[in-house]
Parts: sequence; structure tokens; C-alpha cells
Amino acid sequence: MTFSIFPISSSRKRALMSSTFDQFTPAIRPQYAEQVLPARSRTCHQLRTPVAITLLPLVLFLCSPVLAQHEGAKPGSPTAPETPNLYDPVADPKAVVLAGNARFTVLTPQLIRMEWAADAKFEDHASLVFLNRRLPVPRFAVKEEGPPESPHYTITTEALQLDYNSGRSPADTDTKFTRENLSLRLTVNGKDVTWRPGMPDTGNLSGTTRTLDGALGGKTREPMDPGLISRDGWAVVDDSTRPLFDSTDFRFLEGESSPWPWVVLRPPGERQDWYFFGYGHDYKQALADFIKVAGRIPLPPRFAFGAWWSRYWAYADQELDELVRGFRENDTPLDVLVV
Repeated sequence: MTFSIFPISSSRKRALMSSTFDQFTPAIRPQYAEQVLPARSRTCHQLRTPVAITLLPLVLFLCSPVLAQHEGAKPGSPTAPETPNLYDPVADPKAVVLAGNARFTVLTPQLIRMEWAADAKFEDHASLVFLNRRLPVPRFAVKEEGPPESPHYTITTEALQLDYNSGRSPADTDTKFTRENLSLRLTVNGKDVTWRPGMPDTGNLSGTTRTLDGALGGKTREPMDPGLISRDGWAVVDDSTRPLFDSTDFRFLEGESSPWPWVVLRPPGERQDWYFFGYGHDYKQALADFIKVAGRIPLPPRFAFGAWWSRYWAYADQELDELVRGFRENDTPLDVLVV
């Protein structure tokens, strides 16, 4: 079954929300107004009390940056804040090392992207997780040695040492990353640790699960995915099959009318796309750097705080018509309809 989310926006719906405002107790009104009502409607209700009139200058002062932004402040002007949620998925060329059918991108001293492609065509689109790869280039050194037909590459940062044998000889054609041709070394609690592909991450502290349906306490129906931090001192994120975005502009400057980045499939062919996190036990830095490449979580759109209708059911179009008609006939706001 395929689900789609449709935000429903209309002046009538907002009017219904505003009329509902007065039905809430005084303790609930501020929270409801903050999350649901449009700013203009909130102001009208607040002005009904003398306290709100007293606080009006303070409200205008606090809202002035937002007003300036909506009145056409341009990025780069003295009054314009930095525009979040606009990313660049193409890394600085100075951070990239090409090695035959492999490409390595040094994102931070502890974070390296490792790609292998059978056609030697590498991916620069943002994925569903990694949106931004244009980071300041960290200090690192590259050494290439061995015969030209099968060189050995060593990439050394302040925290990691990556070794890769390209294996492009006639007897050993360029193959995927394996434990025989790729390794990374790092220091964890004063001890040398060597990672190779396929090594189990027994100390991983886990990440998220796809759904909480059927969960009971700490037990989930589906297994927890590996996380970004591990007691072993390293973690690998396999991004090889994850879909891509055709754009990295998540600012939504025009609200619900803004163009949305769409998901696209990766090109066909054999390829690997891994991210090695070698932060030891500096978990805080690992999460901080992840935000740099994955982006901060944006503020949910206003309609997400309204009323939702969602049911795991194969609706016919007539049933959906009747469902929406029922909301309208009962003067009940409906912000999101999951189909």
C-alpha cells in the first residue's frame, strides 16, 4: 500500500481554528496558539486583554527579525540571518582522492566517505541522509606507491589512516572494497584499532527502528538499525542503496507553495557508498559532525501541528470523498489527509 500526505489549507479551515480557540481553558490557550493558529489570528486574540496590550512593544521587538525576513530581506544583507536548510552535496575538490574505480572524500579528520563504482562514475547528489558534503577541507596527506597498474594509496589525517590497494592488474581487475584491499586504522583509548570491511561492530549503541508498531517496552517488532556511535570506536554507514534528492533547497521560502525536493533513484550498476565514522569515544563530536553533513532537523510546517486523518486502509476514491465530506459537514478542521 502506498501512502501520500496531503496538507489541507484554506481560509475557512483557519477561521474554524480561530473560533475553536476560545473554547480552550486559559492554561491551554497559549500552547494552542503557539502551535496552530496563524500569527495574525494569535495577535487578534491577545489584544483582547490589557496584559497583551502592555506586552505589544516587546512582541513587536521579538518579531522584528521575522518581519524583516518576510518583507524581502536578502541573504548577505546586514539584517538577514544565515539561511538554514540550503546545502551543497558536492565536496570541495581538494578533499577528494581518486583511485581508479574508487573515490575517497575526507570530510573531517574522523569522517571519510568511501565510494567504489564499476563504471567509475561517482555520485554527487544528496542522499536521503547525507545532504551537505561541502565542508572546510581538513589537513591530510596522500601517498601513492607501487606499480602504475596497481598502485597502493595511503590517506592520513589527524585521526585516521586509510590504506587501499586498487588492484588494477590484468590478473586482479578492479574489485569492490573488501577486507583484502581496504583498511582504516585509528586509536581508541590509547590502543591501535584496524577496521576492515565485514568486521562486526559489536559495540554499536544502536540507532532507530522503522516503526514502533507492535513494540512492547524495549522490545521492537523490527530490529534496531546500527547507530553512529560505538564502544568499538568506529561505525560505518552504508549509503549504497539509499535514494537521492534532486535538490538540496529545503528552505521552503514560499511556504506550502515552495518547490519540494523530489526523491530519485540511484543510477543502475554495481557501486558502494560508505561513510566511516572513526571518532573513538568522542560521541559528542561524532554527532556534531553528523549534523554538518546530514543537516539540522527543520521546524515542521504549520499544518503538521493540526488535525491528521490516517488509517492503514485501502480506501476507494468514493470513500475518501465521503470521509472529507464528513469533516466539512461537521465543521471539523482537517489539516493532513494520509492516503
